[in-house]
Amino acid sequence: MVILMNKDFSSLSRIEQKINGSRKLSNYIVGGMLTIGGVGFILASISSYTGKDFLPLGNPSTLLFVPQGLIMGHMVLLQIY
Repeated sequence: MVILMNKDFSSLSRIEQKINGSRKLSNYIVGGMLTIGGVGFILASISSYTGKDFLPLGNPSTLLFVPQGLIMGHMVLLQIY
């Protein structure tokens, strides 16, 4: 497929659509809460693997790595993507 256009790209059109509400404060708050939760999950997973407490609340080092810590680590990987 060959697309012919002028040298100044004048024949290339651009479609823009504004999405209302995409930059609302509530979206940033929810994103921040999810990020904090994800960091907590990865710290709990690492704590269960190493046996050291990396979280100030609770005692995640007593969690069994298999299956609890392993599942928490995979949930963080899913959150990243």
